[in-house]
Amino acid sequence: MTTRAPETTKAVARRPGRPTLHSDAVAAMICERIAAGASLRTVCLAADMPGLRTVYDWLRQRSAFREAYATACIERAAALAEEALEIADTAARAATPEAVQVARLRVDTRKWMAAKLDPKRFSERVQADVDVSLSFAEIVAHAAVLRRQGEADA
Repeated sequence: MTTRAPETTKAVARRPGRPTLHSDAVAAMICERIAAGASLRTVCLAADMPGLRTVYDWLRQRSAFREAYATACIERAAALAEEALEIADTAARAATPEAVQVARLRVDTRKWMAAKLDPKRFSERVQADVDVSLSFAEIVAHAAVLRRQGEADA
């Protein structure tokens, strides 16, 4: 028979860590940094911010934070577009073709991201919203008129 030494419980000193409980102040800081152009990943790397997984949990669980985050992402699109302009202006003074290529990549990446975040404002696609609300009888009547016009022209 083996005897074990009695287990002793030691008080474990906890280090202050990242916030995990939702706080309106922290959520507002997250949205503020995103609206200024930072990515969520970059925001969550800061020591005073919660981890990425925690923020994703907040987004799933809290509709007010989800709405504020969506607004911040739209504002981020504008910040990225402005940053692309600054990069392009700086690239005009670039000394080497390699520096111009790097600047072009940075501009294109920001343009792409802005278009993904706010496609209505920054997408290069032209989207036409067409509402056709004709009844079948109206379509048949219009087709008859067109047919008569075609016969008259012939």
